[in-house]
Amino acid sequence: MPKSDLLRAFELGQKLAQSRALTSGLAAVFDESAHGIFLLDVDGRVRQLNRAAERPASTARRC
Repeated sequence: MPKSDLLRAFELGQKLAQSRALTSGLAAVFDESAHGIFLLDVDGRVRQLNRAAERPASTARRC
């Protein structure tokens, strides 16, 4: 028996909520890392960096 549209919509909503929670957790790890992290695009341009990457190298924490 095929699933109803309402059931499929509910399941999709659940998957989206899980995805948002995972994304939020990964963003927190990215931001709070003591290591500088740079996200680059395919052309090597910096698309995003975390707080540690924003600090000048001379003041970065040593781990």
